[in-house]
Amino acid sequence: MWTKILLVDFHPFAIVFYRCLFGLIMLLPIIFMKGLQKQLIPTKSLIFTAALGAAIPWTLMTYSQQYLDTTISGIINALSPILTIILSVLLFKKQANFSEWISVGIGFSGMMMIFLFQQHFEASNQIVGTVILLCAAACYSLTSLLTDKYHQAVSPYILAVWTLTIAVVICGLLAFIVQPDHIVHVLSPVHLLIFVIFGMLSSGIGYVLFYYLVHEGGPVFAVFVTFLMPCVTFLLGAVILDEVITWNMGAGLVLVLTSIMFLTKGKQKRSWKHVKKHYQKSI
Repeated sequence: MWTKILLVDFHPFAIVFYRCLFGLIMLLPIIFMKGLQKQLIPTKSLIFTAALGAAIPWTLMTYSQQYLDTTISGIINALSPILTIILSVLLFKKQANFSEWISVGIGFSGMMMIFLFQQHFEASNQIVGTVILLCAAACYSLTSLLTDKYHQAVSPYILAVWTLTIAVVICGLLAFIVQPDHIVHVLSPVHLLIFVIFGMLSSGIGYVLFYYLVHEGGPVFAVFVTFLMPCVTFLLGAVILDEVITWNMGAGLVLVLTSIMFLTKGKQKRSWKHVKKHYQKSI
């Protein structure tokens, strides 16, 4: 929703630059307050993982919003857990259990239901937007998998800071090239308020929580929250942006949410004491 509003005055590169910049403004004081500044020295693998975490997917996601409704975007993002399972098998040779494969089938069935009855879908730019957004979702999946495999010992705060820093550098340079006057637009009170919410909360605190979930529950568990996005986008898209919700979109959403049961089946739940102990240790 914020992206669609900002696209009126900002290039996608500028949107990603400012949301990451405001996220850094939120996190850097916390890093120094917790004495984590000595851990800020990155490795090559950490830089690569950080680039996949924000700079690439957020730019792709912002471009996709020029072609897709908010409701459709939220549902496509919900494919992240399914893509994570597939990529873990293909790239990391991990064995997926029966319940995970069932969830893949149900999830893709939901996506087919959503798009099957879309009027003029084939003749519109929605196909382009869908492909772009699927690439962004794949980046999220790879980020969670690489973090779980190579960066378990790195604090979620450090991971979040580097994810936002890489995006600020890359998208900041590109933003000044393609839209030199973006600074004028960001000074608007409305835009400034949006970037405070979008950047500090959604991007800054949001990524700390994301990496924390990777540490505690694994890559699939971390991207599991994307299943909640269609519920929110349905409401926001209909109430605020006057977008139409069709019956097949609702049916597809039910199928996607049903796959949650199979994703969580057999997963070992960790006690709150364990979570609290690990969290205190990591910070």
